[in-house]
Amino acid sequence: MFARIVTKLHRLGRRKQKLTLWLVLALVIIVAAFWNGWRLLGARGFFLETGRTQAASSDVPALEDTSALIKQFGLIINKLGVLVPVIPDVEGNNKPAYLKALTRGVAQYKGTAKPGEGGNIFIFGHSSTLIGTGNYAQVFASLNELKKGDEAIVTYRENDYRYVVSAKKVVASDDVSVLAPTKTEQLTLMTCWPIGSNAKRLIVILKPKTQ
Repeated sequence: MFARIVTKLHRLGRRKQKLTLWLVLALVIIVAAFWNGWRLLGARGFFLETGRTQAASSDVPALEDTSALIKQFGLIINKLGVLVPVIPDVEGNNKPAYLKALTRGVAQYKGTAKPGEGGNIFIFGHSSTLIGTGNYAQVFASLNELKKGDEAIVTYRENDYRYVVSAKKVVASDDVSVLAPTKTEQLTLMTCWPIGSNAKRLIVILKPKTQ
């Protein structure tokens, strides 16, 4: 009788040992699978971020270079979230040249004034990926949201020039009067209008901010 009980206890002990062993083995497999999955997920995220970085850097300089460009000539419109380099002296009648410039920022029309010169500073940029390409293809997509009194800052040679919106209008695509010199300083911003079309031009005129 006693021997039978001892035998049963041994059998039960072996079953418990086997069960414990299987549980430990299952736990090891689960932990290993989780760890490998986490590593794969992390690698996928890394390559996705790398891809985005490469796509971004293919069109514009690195962030440090962009910041340096903006200090030398840049446009800031806080209301619209615009922070962009201004490419100076861009030939407006040379399509390949200005399209290339617009992949690097917005463009200052060659022959118009620079900040502080007391004339018409004419800056133009894209507002839609249907027309433009690169990181700045939609930089002026919200330009029409500007209203009288809204502020824009032009950085030029590490100096800040502040302007406020005074007028806004839509003109024909061939209206070159907006390029004309002015007797006093003003900032003129232009983009194609309506969004996604080059049928007309949206013009926003800003005057120097008075303290």
